[in-house]
Order: sequence, then C-alpha cells, then structure tokens
Amino acid sequence: PDHAAQDEAVESLLETLNVAAKPRIHLRNKIDLLPERKVDRRPASSMSEDMTQGVADVWVSARTDQGLETLRERIDQMLRDDPIVEEQFEFASSDGARLAMLHRRGTVLSTRFEGSRVVVKARVTASLRDRLLTPQAGAQKHLTG
Repeated sequence: PDHAAQDEAVESLLETLNVAAKPRIHLRNKIDLLPERKVDRRPASSMSEDMTQGVADVWVSARTDQGLETLRERIDQMLRDDPIVEEQFEFASSDGARLAMLHRRGTVLSTRFEGSRVVVKARVTASLRDRLLTPQAGAQKHLTG
C-alpha cells in the first residue's frame, strides 16, 4: 500500500472535518512483520510525536503485544486532555443518530422516556458532550446532574 498517499488522504479528510488540529494517535501495527533494519529505525520508545501537529506515532504488534503498553500509556495521556464527564442529555425519540452515537462512544448509565423525549445519563468525553450539545448535533436540552 502507498502509506504516504493514505496519510495524505486522511489529513485532507481531517482538515475538511475541521478536526486536523485535534491530538491523535497514528497507530502503526504489524511491526513484527517489518524487516529487522526497519524495526531498528523506529523510535526506541515505540512512540514518537510531532508536537506541531499533535500526532503521536505508536508502533505496535497486535500479534506479539509489542508496543501495546506504550499505546495504553498514550491513550491515558490523551484522555487527560479530554476528560470523562458524567452528563444527562435529552433528545427527541426520533433522533436515532445521536442516540446511537451516545451508545457507541459513551457509557450509558440510564435511559428513561418522557413522552416523545429520551433522557439519557451517560459518561462521555468532554469533546463528545460538546459535540452532542451543539445545535447541529441534535441535542435539544442539557440537564446538569
């Protein structure tokens, strides 16, 4: 595969979505299949970071578990920048896309129906909460609690 072209396409998409400046992990898997000379050229810590772009390269092997602890550490570090919060959301019961996003990306603690509304209490990242609360996200009302 043409990795440079793939990376360029991803960068272009992220710019189109206005999220290119968000911190992210560039996961490089299957390092157990690399020739020895290429493994020697990857960062010694199994992780490098381009601080100007907010991108961390993490080298792993899912088969051998090499680098997975570094990946976990990097995820933990990035989550500190986007903390988990507990929030209560109210959606129209017809807003299946937002409800599905909340279930897929958060931890739903409770759900109750009030007429044509759905009230969901969930643990989500602060960024997901903000996304769900924007008018275009379809969140109708935010209740503290």
